[in-house]
Amino acid sequence: MTSAKSLVTAGNKGRHSRITTSRLSIAAASLRDQEDEALMRRVQTGDNVALAVLFHRYSRLVLSVGNRIFRDRAAAQDLVQDVFLYVLRRGHMDTSSIPAEGGSKTG
Repeated sequence: MTSAKSLVTAGNKGRHSRITTSRLSIAAASLRDQEDEALMRRVQTGDNVALAVLFHRYSRLVLSVGNRIFRDRAAAQDLVQDVFLYVLRRGHMDTSSIPAEGGSKTG
């Protein structure tokens, strides 16, 4: 399965940036208690550590759903990678769909 470290590295492609596992762990620990909306806002600003926290939080769930749908571990692992690469690529999406911190989205 794709690791959070490899996703972060993929997100830095072309930036010649390398994040070590220990640096990632330290940075992720400071974000671990943030809500998903706050982490998504950070992903939108290019914070790949926030993406790694989301990956750590949800990759098992996505893998489990993929296993139930596809009944094929490799296909489920591909789904995990596709989902988080999609989130990474959509990092520059319109932020109006994500509620501001402390608030809620109003229609």
